[in-house]
Amino acid sequence: MDKEILGLFAEPIGIYGLKREVSILEIDYINLCLQNKRNNENNFVSIETFVLEQKLLLNLKSFFINALHDFYETVLGETMKLKITQSWLTESLETQSHHTHWHPNSILSGVFYVRTSKNDSITFLKPSQNHLLTTTENKKIYNVFNSAKWTIPAIQNNLIIFRSNLVHEVSPVLSGRRISLAFNSFFAKNPGTIEELNYLPIY
Repeated sequence: MDKEILGLFAEPIGIYGLKREVSILEIDYINLCLQNKRNNENNFVSIETFVLEQKLLLNLKSFFINALHDFYETVLGETMKLKITQSWLTESLETQSHHTHWHPNSILSGVFYVRTSKNDSITFLKPSQNHLLTTTENKKIYNVFNSAKWTIPAIQNNLIIFRSNLVHEVSPVLSGRRISLAFNSFFAKNPGTIEELNYLPIY
C-alpha cells in the first residue's frame, strides 16, 4: 500500500562544526577561566559569565553568531539579528554530570565542545508527554516520534544550537575531562512591527 508519515512541527537542533582546531591561546584562556570556578550541583561552572567578550575568544564568538543567524533564518525563514548575552564555561570530570535544566531569558542557546571524551553526549527531553495512549513495555524500536528523550553525541569542536526553553541534561562523564562553552542569545533590536501589532520596544 502507499503511505506517508509526516513529521509535523519538528524540534530543530543545529549542529555546526568548527573547521579548525581551537588555538593554543584560546585553550590557555579557557583553562585560565576554569581556575576560578564554582560548584554547579554535579560539575563546575566558571565564575566569569561573559567569556566571549574577551578578545582572545572573538573568533569563536564570530563563528557562534554566524551559526545563530544561519539557524534562525533556516528554521524560521526570516532574518533577525541576534546577540550573545551571557557566555560561560562548564567543566565535568569523571563521574560528573549536568543536571536537567533550560535557559530562561534567552531565545536560542548554544553549547560548544572544547574538550570531550569517547561517548560524551547531550540529551534533550521531549517538551510534551501528554500522549493519549502508551505501550512502553511493547516498544521495540525507538524513533523521533515515540521517544521521550533523544541523545546527541558531544563531539569536540562541534557547536549545538537549540531553543533555550528546550529541557536538556548531560549524563555522567565516563572518562577524562569534558569542557564546554555555553551561551544564551537575544534579539539585537526591537522585534516585531508596529503595523502587525506585535512590536516589542525593548531598546
